[in-house]
Amino acid sequence: TALEHIPRLPSTPRCLFILREPAAQVYSLYTYFRDNWDWIPADMSFAGFLDAVRAGNHEFNGNELARNALHYAKYVDHLLPWRERLGPERMKVTTYDRLQADPAGLVHEIASWLGLDPSFYESYGFPRENETYQPRSRALQRVNIAVRRLLPKGGAYQGLRRMYRLLNTTRPDRQSEENARIVHSLRAEFQDANSRLASEFDLDLHAWSGMSASA
Repeated sequence: TALEHIPRLPSTPRCLFILREPAAQVYSLYTYFRDNWDWIPADMSFAGFLDAVRAGNHEFNGNELARNALHYAKYVDHLLPWRERLGPERMKVTTYDRLQADPAGLVHEIASWLGLDPSFYESYGFPRENETYQPRSRALQRVNIAVRRLLPKGGAYQGLRRMYRLLNTTRPDRQSEENARIVHSLRAEFQDANSRLASEFDLDLHAWSGMSASA
């Protein structure tokens, strides 16, 4: 829907794409959808998740991002149609690595690209949102998911959210050695797509071959 409508809007918006190393992104999606939501069953291992995605035999409660996790992480196949419709001057492609390493510098660059005054971001705090957590009680997490879908996103929602996270969440466990090995081997699956991505959009992706993939 976005690709169909955004390129022909009369306001000619520009589009920004921030890409995370694919194997790390797939693992992060797995932990986030398993723990913060209920799209992925709590008892499904990362290896089991990848097997289900490859076999196409799991609905993941209707979540297409989980069903197509490997396909969507081959970014170049999805960015080329955007460039064809938008033109290169209306799209900017960068990486999550840069956002992590220098958020102020990257946002300053993006603001300048958009013709905006970047000085606002010189003192901006860059809060972190949507971080993966681990629920202490899965039963209470199911209630949380059901209720938060119904609440309007206002002050009361934010207050209840803070209280819930204090009572029923903890930081996720460190990535296990088994999952680290799986993530490492998964990188090979994206080598060709990453090479084409680097060439097509003039990106330096050398770090992607050896970077940490913790969520």
